[in-house]
Amino acid sequence: MLWAALMSAVNDALCAAAPHIESALAAAASAADDANMTMVYSELLRFDFVIGRVDGVAENSGGGVEGGGGGRGGGFGFKPWLIEVNASPNLEPSSQQQEKFLRCLVADVAGRCRLPVSKPELRARLVSALETKMR
Repeated sequence: MLWAALMSAVNDALCAAAPHIESALAAAASAADDANMTMVYSELLRFDFVIGRVDGVAENSGGGVEGGGGGRGGGFGFKPWLIEVNASPNLEPSSQQQEKFLRCLVADVAGRCRLPVSKPELRARLVSALETKMR
């Protein structure tokens, strides 16, 4: 249930930003048309949350997620609060574990861009560019 609350917060943030995103994409598409270019656009976003414990939660109410026993007859739950959304977040790893995670993330982003199979050099350039940003 915590995952559902997190995804709901992400969805709400994206819906709130939709007019701004659509406007920016329309401007970019217009500029690409004027230059006779094909536009391919993707953006990596990072959503920062704080997950707090809420005491006295008997059931899932108000976005709280039921946890375990809290003693004194009341349970506890967890509630996520969205702190900020970062566009183009820093990809510089601070540990070996984070570097491994970021390499998987880069590979996933490259795969989701669905670059044409006939142009593997484009995919290789994207992966290389993202990996360079990680250094």
